Amino acid sequence: MKCQNIRNFFKGLKVCVASAWYPHANNPYHCIFVHDFAKRIRRAGAKVFVFTIIHSREDKKFEMWDNIPVLRVKVNTILSFFNPFKFLSFFKVFNKADLIHVHAIDVFGAFSILIAKLIRKPVVVTVHRADVLPSNSLFLNILRIIAFKVVDAIIAVSKATKKLALNVGAPANKITVIYNAVDETMFTPRSKSLCRQKLGLPQNSKIILFVGNLIPRKGVEYLIRALPIILTKIPNVLLVVIGDGPQRNELEHLAKELNLEQNIVFTGRISTEKLCLYYGAADIFVLPSLHEGHPMVLLEAMASGLPVVATKVSGNMETVIHGKNGYLVEPKNAHQLANAIIKILSERKQISKFGKASLMIYRKKFSEEKQICKIAEIYSRILRSKF
Repeated sequence: MKCQNIRNFFKGLKVCVASAWYPHANNPYHCIFVHDFAKRIRRAGAKVFVFTIIHSREDKKFEMWDNIPVLRVKVNTILSFFNPFKFLSFFKVFNKADLIHVHAIDVFGAFSILIAKLIRKPVVVTVHRADVLPSNSLFLNILRIIAFKVVDAIIAVSKATKKLALNVGAPANKITVIYNAVDETMFTPRSKSLCRQKLGLPQNSKIILFVGNLIPRKGVEYLIRALPIILTKIPNVLLVVIGDGPQRNELEHLAKELNLEQNIVFTGRISTEKLCLYYGAADIFVLPSLHEGHPMVLLEAMASGLPVVATKVSGNMETVIHGKNGYLVEPKNAHQLANAIIKILSERKQISKFGKASLMIYRKKFSEEKQICKIAEIYSRILRSKF
């Protein structure tokens, strides 16, 4: 399918995005990439609605998120899925769609696939990484294998994620790698001085940015430990840590222990609108993760025109081109991390050169247009096979 015909293809197509991974009342940014995907399909011309779970009492059974209808069902336990009334809920929702697109093959995702196939609906599943890791649950392993066998198409967000999916039973002939994309109306190059002015950040500092959950897997500890090394070469550095999580107190204590309180800002969770300003204000983005699928934050940084330093793990290695738009370093290595950051921040020309390369790589390899075109090809193929 030619990309210019996408809008004609999507026009009037009713797509149900089904996933337990979705923003909710207690955390409106939880797995925001699934909501962004739904918005992207809607912008392409489809009629989109979302089917997800109730996370807490504050969640409503029906609401609108950015003009997208969101329907929620309560499933507290695995046994809930065998309740006839729950089955009926799934049937009613899926019957309204021409195609079901499941994100994450967890229990909710796998049951969604099986129920949709019972009523002969075309089904695509996108796997992200955490949902295709080996599990100790025999029930989940069997459920995933069955769901993989009956689903019409499988999308992996990276080659590393595809490998994980194959290891847990996904058929190779059904898998296509389609990289993530970001909301390009939000994540785009901006005036650095203006963004800093709006955020109250110093104009003359070199700003390092991290965005993500504050959990051990994200490796923020090593970034904080790299900061004293960086300060010996570049004294006017400010590290901005955006996000929250169970490790936050530990990381704040580490910053205090290393006498870095004047050089680190912990913002907690912030709105997408404010996050875009921080990307605009930063000189460099750093992702020191120990494991990744295909991290949205790297794409947000690259679409915003930032040079990046990331660890040599899975999806990071498919995104950053070492020496062109940034550097890849070994995980858990504060010295390598520091040296890579120093290399970029030491020269203004290097910041500009790598930043422009990031934007070019994003547009060439990860743009919304490329993602939607490939999605349309898969939808078109499986819809044609049904008729």
